[in-house]
Amino acid sequence: VWLHNMVTDADLAHLHPAVTRSLEDVSFCQCKIPTTQRVIAFLSSCSNLHKVTLVSTTVDCGAVAAAIALHCPKLSEMNMIGGVVCDADIALLVERCPTLRILKLRKCDQLTEASAHDLAQWSPGLRDLSLSCLNRITDAAVVTLMTHCTAMSSLELDNCNLITDTAVLAIAQAGASLKH
Repeated sequence: VWLHNMVTDADLAHLHPAVTRSLEDVSFCQCKIPTTQRVIAFLSSCSNLHKVTLVSTTVDCGAVAAAIALHCPKLSEMNMIGGVVCDADIALLVERCPTLRILKLRKCDQLTEASAHDLAQWSPGLRDLSLSCLNRITDAAVVTLMTHCTAMSSLELDNCNLITDTAVLAIAQAGASLKH
C-alpha cells in the first residue's frame, strides 16, 4: 500500500483490521498530515509487514521504527529517507527484526557508528545497506560492517564525509561478494 501526501489520520483509522493485518508492504511518501501516534497505531496493527518505507514524512521516524520493531517481527526491508531516527531506535529495530535483509537509511543525520555496530551484531545476514548522506559514519563503522555482515552484496556510502581510503580498503578486502 502506498500512502501519498494527502492521507489523513481519519483515513488510517478507518482501515479495517483484517486489511491491516494482511498488509505486507507499506510506504509513507511525503505524508505531512497524519500524526505520529496514528501512524504508530496503524503500523502496530500490521503484524504481517515485510517492507516499510518512510520518505520525507513529518512523523517521528524513531518512534515509528520502535513501533515497527515491537509489532512487525517479519520485517525484511526498511527504507528511511530524510527522517529523524537515533542509534537507539536502530538498535531496537535490528534486535527485534531478525529477518531484516535490506536497510536503507538515507539522510538520517542523527545516526553514528553505534548503529553500524548494532547492525553488525544483530543483522549479520544483512544483504543490502545504504548509509548515504550520514555524516557521522566513520571508517571504523565500515570495517565493523564488512567484518561481521558477510552476506552483504550492496553497500551505499555516498556523501558520507568521514569515510576515507581506510574504509575503501576494508570494502575491497572483504567485498568479494559485493556487487554494488
